[in-house]
Amino acid sequence: VVAHQVYAAYRRMDLRGQKEILGRAEVYEPSVREAARVFGLDAELLLGIASTESSFHPRPSQDGGQGLFQITRVPRQAEERARQLLEVDRLDPFNQKHNAFVAAATLEDYAKRMKGDLLLTLLAYNIGPHNGGLEFVMNRYGARNFAQVQPYLQDLPRDYPIRVLSHALTFRIWRHFRDLPRFEDGEWAARIQELGIPGLHGDRNLFAATTS
Repeated sequence: VVAHQVYAAYRRMDLRGQKEILGRAEVYEPSVREAARVFGLDAELLLGIASTESSFHPRPSQDGGQGLFQITRVPRQAEERARQLLEVDRLDPFNQKHNAFVAAATLEDYAKRMKGDLLLTLLAYNIGPHNGGLEFVMNRYGARNFAQVQPYLQDLPRDYPIRVLSHALTFRIWRHFRDLPRFEDGEWAARIQELGIPGLHGDRNLFAATTS
């Protein structure tokens, strides 16, 4: 079900605009891929988060987000872990490497809290720790998975995980084909599905066996 939603999101994309995002991403990819390697994350998944958050325009946002990953509030332990690994006393949100390490550390932290559930991890990342974060909502209403928590999110972004995964998919498609073909054209649907979706399919990522 999740995979079909991701492919449907890819079909609806402005692929010309997405190619521009991929072009802007090139200068930041080394930092993001290094962060992914250090934290044992799927690099394309991390790139998908940056694409969703900033479209690789690392500028301040109205809600206080900063840098490539639009960092706002992060768990204290994630910030400390990023500082330790970078060997710095203070993190600069507009330093692309710092921003990527904080994002990766935050994702790692939420993955542990959500017991490796990819969709819940992404949702928790987006909601952040404000007012107890996703954990508070789930505990309050007894929700145990992504489907059960949906009715209680109110105005929170339910579609965030699907958007991230569809952006992550564009990086995988681009890496293999150096193009973003229309999903519905010819045999492209089958060829794209063979690649799999970062975070959902693959033999080397933090979430490979947690969601189907």
